[in-house]
Amino acid sequence: MAAFLDVSKAFDRVWKYKLLSKCFGVFGIEGKALPWISNFLNHRNFCANFHANLSDYYKTCQGIPQGCVLSQPLFSLFISGVEKYVNPSQTGLFADVVVFWCNDANISKMESQLNRSLVNIQEFAT
Repeated sequence: MAAFLDVSKAFDRVWKYKLLSKCFGVFGIEGKALPWISNFLNHRNFCANFHANLSDYYKTCQGIPQGCVLSQPLFSLFISGVEKYVNPSQTGLFADVVVFWCNDANISKMESQLNRSLVNIQEFAT
């Protein structure tokens, strides 16, 4: 039994300060790279373009820019560790999809394990 989570909208919800903390504390990114990543994440604005009319610019407070080369690796760093929250399920991560699964002859046991994993994922995400 498996559960697939499409986390494509999660790019907009990444807590930048937690990501920077993980980059430094967990992955040992330091030197010039850490302030560069911080600037990449923190100095972002956006506007809407509709029929060649631009809206006002707004500052982003959270999230990772979508479509940038660095965004996917940063998102992967951000969600690393999620596998600890879905035990005893097995976990797979690819791009913006998280999958976890378990095998057992007892369907009720598998359902219970996956439901527990979903609750744990929710705790991880908050």
